[in-house]
Amino acid sequence: MDEFDPCSALTQAQAGQLGVGSPRPGTSSEGTRSCIWAHYEFEPRETFYVDATDLIGIESIDTVGEPFRVGPFTAVNARGRLQNFERSCSIVLSVRPGQILQVNYGYHGARPMTHDQACRRALEAAQMVVENLTRR
Repeated sequence: MDEFDPCSALTQAQAGQLGVGSPRPGTSSEGTRSCIWAHYEFEPRETFYVDATDLIGIESIDTVGEPFRVGPFTAVNARGRLQNFERSCSIVLSVRPGQILQVNYGYHGARPMTHDQACRRALEAAQMVVENLTRR
């Protein structure tokens, strides 16, 4: 994943479909490259975050439920990767052995939000990310 730029994971049009703004590059808590797309001005206040790492494989992830497919990649719903489990979801994609791509969704507003609803939003973004990855 050395050559992968997380801020290229979503196109501007896809970010618009998700209702978020321009990407902001950053570094994850593990020290890997990441990118965040956010919308805070009014409801829904939400963020999408993409992190690429070759530090661990998908088998090291504490998961919720069974693995599933997003395009050609095996994916899991990761437990404990985000602070507020009920209002967020982390989908981890196994890109290659020992390499993962994490797509997170977080809701920061006042409306009710469940983990399942958050995972639907994370999956929507993950499908877009995979669409872009498979075009390369």
